[in-house]
Parts: sequence; C-alpha cells; structure tokens
Amino acid sequence: MKVTLEKYGGFAAMRRSPIVVDAAKLPENEQAELQGLVAAVREAPPVLTAANEQLRDAMSYRISIDDDGATSVHQAADAAVPESFKRLMQWVERHAGTG
Repeated sequence: MKVTLEKYGGFAAMRRSPIVVDAAKLPENEQAELQGLVAAVREAPPVLTAANEQLRDAMSYRISIDDDGATSVHQAADAAVPESFKRLMQWVERHAGTG
C-alpha cells in the first residue's frame, strides 16, 4: 500500500510536493498502525463543505491510498477536517521519506 498526501491552496495558492509513504518499506508495527489509520479514514463519512468567502486562503488536502491497484481518494479542507483524516495526515507527515 502507498499513501500520498497532497496539500494545496492557502496564501498565494501554493502547491507543495506530495508526500508518499510506502507501507512495504515500513517495519511491521508501523504497517499495522498505517492500516488502522487508513481503515478509519475509509469508514468515515465524506465531509461536504460549502464555499466560505472568509476562508479563501484555507488549505485543502488530498490523501490517495493505492492498495494493490485499488485507489481511493479522500479530501478535506481547513473548514472541516475529520479527526480520522487529521490523524492519518499527521502520521504521513511524520513518516515523510519512507517510500
């Protein structure tokens, strides 16, 4: 499984380089932790947010999960980031460079 985090938007509509974590390159305990975080994101209901003029500089986030060729994409923005999404995003950031 590979998990890719993309961040874009914010001030000056910046786009950052994607962060990719390859579970195959992780120790078994971290693979299990990643599996649990991914499962929580997949089980969470999608977040629907209306455009908010006051948040025009808000960041948007996309997490793509490639699991043996089956890809799922999950998105959130500063206006509404589900807790499960936030935990996975932070985990991927901490493990940047693993993959």
